[in-house]
Amino acid sequence: MLVFTKGSVEGVTVIDEILQKFYLVSGLQCNPSKSEIFSAGVTEQLKGELVRHSGFREGELPVRYLGLPLNAGKLTAEDCKSLISRITWRILGWQPKLLSYAGKLEFVVSVLSSMSQYWMNVILLPNKVIKEIENLCSQFLWSDFEKKKRAKFAWKTVALPRTEGGMGFKDLHSWNKACLARHFWGILSDQDTLWIAWLNEYRLRDHSIWEVQTMGSWVWNKILKI
Repeated sequence: MLVFTKGSVEGVTVIDEILQKFYLVSGLQCNPSKSEIFSAGVTEQLKGELVRHSGFREGELPVRYLGLPLNAGKLTAEDCKSLISRITWRILGWQPKLLSYAGKLEFVVSVLSSMSQYWMNVILLPNKVIKEIENLCSQFLWSDFEKKKRAKFAWKTVALPRTEGGMGFKDLHSWNKACLARHFWGILSDQDTLWIAWLNEYRLRDHSIWEVQTMGSWVWNKILKI
């Protein structure tokens, strides 16, 4: 569970009082040894006060939440290692040499590409990470990992639509941008979600999304650039 508050001792105090009331009602008590406090945009002195007052240990970003890394700054390839590891693990669970090319094509489309879809809906993946995913897909398609073969076609050709001579794979760079741009549709159509309600109240403040130049967050600035 994540609980957010302003970076102040007063905010931490209110959270502590609420957790105590929750304990009295439910019998469920927060365990400080299993809890962490994260901060951003505060001085080192204030950070020390918040840690002492909360009784939690200080955590370090990025931390994973719902499988995704939470980071206050720029996402790096190192932060995405878990995604690459999952894709690699899934590949090693199969024997490519026992599959036909049609089977490999279906595997790449239905498994390897879809595994990165969840991340792409939220995060603009670094170019290095996308390149590594494409390399893993290419290796699986053209080799059996025991006798590596040179790819018969460049991945940018393979990713073209079938009508243009490709195999119909998604261009992950373009697809990632399209997934993030979809958030704009939700904002412009004023979808009834808690996230959009919060965005309108605290970020846009009665301004159009088209008028916003910066949002403070690295991820949001990337989305605005798209």
